[in-house]
Amino acid sequence: MEFNRIINDNLMNMGEYDFQPPKLVVTSPPYFNARNYNNKPMFNNELVWAGWCTSVVELLSRNIKESGVIWWNTGSGYKDFRKMTAIYSIIIALEKTGVYLIDDIPWIKKSAPPKNIKNRPYPAWEHNLIFAQSPEKVEFYRDNVRQPYAPATISRMKYMVGKLSSDLNGEYGEPKHKKVEPNPAGATPPNYLILPQDYSKRPHPAPMSPALANWAIRAYTQEGDTVLDPMMGIGTTMIECMKLNRHFIGFELYQEYIDIANLSAYRYTNGEDPYNGLISEWRKSNEKNIKTGN
Repeated sequence: MEFNRIINDNLMNMGEYDFQPPKLVVTSPPYFNARNYNNKPMFNNELVWAGWCTSVVELLSRNIKESGVIWWNTGSGYKDFRKMTAIYSIIIALEKTGVYLIDDIPWIKKSAPPKNIKNRPYPAWEHNLIFAQSPEKVEFYRDNVRQPYAPATISRMKYMVGKLSSDLNGEYGEPKHKKVEPNPAGATPPNYLILPQDYSKRPHPAPMSPALANWAIRAYTQEGDTVLDPMMGIGTTMIECMKLNRHFIGFELYQEYIDIANLSAYRYTNGEDPYNGLISEWRKSNEKNIKTGN
């Protein structure tokens, strides 16, 4: 099996290609009104964007393993002093087609640049919508993403504790005190993520956060599984798959982005940072090609 396979084509044509169904789709598609591509907006309005997102997720759901998930990193966007709600119409529309939302995991960005906004706090988080056709069959690899215990939690585990939550009737029942032992691999992760943004200044209008892609891959795959990024851009998901020993399939329309992704992979396999410094090497490569007429 190929470790990395990049297909220079529109993702809507993926049915024409023969590849092993992936265990995970992880991608960060274009957000409505957040970035321009080729110096122009991709969508006329939020309803067009929501319809496009819905059709893509539905297509992807037909091309993954039954136990697989789609990790859809996106932002809802703001317009006319309000938060747009088209993202929620995507969830409802997909449920009607048999594609279900497992969870919406907020990615809270470390050191998000502050902004002064008239009627609300500045935005510092994004949605991560987790979709599946068969939610009951999805495998979540908790031990892959456990995190260190807080010092206060470790201190509390030294003592006997009672039942911490009530039943449906609000009753706690008879107190049964017991001692909770810490898991050697760390604490169970909550359904929110506090992760850094990408500050590598790579040559792409909106590169995916490596930390976010890495967490998603660890959470929903094991070594040797296949991951698909249908809008791979400059290859963040591919690089994180290489780090974690997963097979990767990517679709990308623009050959220039594929060339940058391959340069990033080359840097990684040669022990260099695949992200920081990439833009300088890419510019030098372009200048050399211009001078030589390639």
